[in-house]
Amino acid sequence: MVMEGKINALVKAAGVNTGPSWPGLFAKALASVNIGDLTGKAEASGPEPAAGAPPEGGPAPSTPAALGENKQAEAQKRI
Repeated sequence: MVMEGKINALVKAAGVNTGPSWPGLFAKALASVNIGDLTGKAEASGPEPAAGAPPEGGPAPSTPAALGENKQAEAQKRI
């Protein structure tokens, strides 16, 4: 169960400044939520890959610099 006192302790330990009403509002909002379901779903899905990251085992995405190098190499072959 999420309690206002524990949220206050966490906020204080993190060194974050919040308004005095936010921890209570957050605790009330989560009063009817099963936290185990929330964390279980997050753990089951795993972390999201970074934007632009290649899929595991796949090739790296092309960059504008790499594309420019390819064009230069093709031009060199033609000469």
